[in-house]
Amino acid sequence: TINVIDTTAPVIAVPPTRLSINCPETPVFGEATAMDECGSIFSLTHEDATTAGTCAGSYSVTRTWTAKDACGNTSTATQTIRVRDITAPTIVSCAPNQTLASNSNCQAIVPDFTKNVTASDACTSTDSLIITQSPAAGTVVQSGTTNILITVKDACGNESTCEAQLIVTNFIVANDDAGTPINGYNGGVSFTNVLSNDLLDCKTANTDNVNISFVSS
Repeated sequence: TINVIDTTAPVIAVPPTRLSINCPETPVFGEATAMDECGSIFSLTHEDATTAGTCAGSYSVTRTWTAKDACGNTSTATQTIRVRDITAPTIVSCAPNQTLASNSNCQAIVPDFTKNVTASDACTSTDSLIITQSPAAGTVVQSGTTNILITVKDACGNESTCEAQLIVTNFIVANDDAGTPINGYNGGVSFTNVLSNDLLDCKTANTDNVNISFVSS
């Protein structure tokens, strides 16, 4: 009597596939096959396990195939597809430009531009996007035009930028002048300089940058 015993496990052939993809693509595994030297394959099954990455759009999926032959011998094979997020958010609309009047020091406080930014991302939810601006809201700037750099960053650190402008306008400070009383008979000088207490662009007004006109005596 010669006893023939099947102790050899099946051989699983894992199909080739892309092992690294970019979000929002999803892992796609091919169909594995199995063969056995001593008979037919009783079953070929698989299970998937997902491992989270360091950010929302980064993770990996490992598929494990298990093959069993008619004699109960089993073998396993695994394949892992890694998903990464390298795509920056899309800024649908940047914040509009804003115009403010300066204070008496020719300064203004930068408002919050971020609340007027609309952005989206394929792998990070909209409410998880981080929107910042530079200079930050609350910064004091001088009159003129200040460029506001707006940055939108997703959970994996990818970012997009756009620019808006803060225009701080100046004003004219034209103070009334009572002058010094003059004797009409003797005459004299009532004003030495009517512009001495007036400002233009937060600087002393002078005859080079303003026009003076006579109204009444």
